[in-house]
Amino acid sequence: MPLAFEEGIVRFEGHCLVEEALALVDCFKTSPLPIVHLDRCLSMHAALLQVLASARPEIATLPEGRALAAVVQRIVGEVAR
Repeated sequence: MPLAFEEGIVRFEGHCLVEEALALVDCFKTSPLPIVHLDRCLSMHAALLQVLASARPEIATLPEGRALAAVVQRIVGEVAR
């Protein structure tokens, strides 16, 4: 599964598809928001990026791919390190 939901954490892994967007929205309805790890994400559908931009969760790690990392950082903002 491209998105792994754990206690207080969401991990994006591999190629993350549009089919994951509703599950991500549901996950972000909790309080506090889970922390997001993107270091294993190879690609991300724009719908997932929009959910991240809207919810503004704490992003713990960016994707390893520089192009995707740049897009995520530009859309979502600062990343906690």
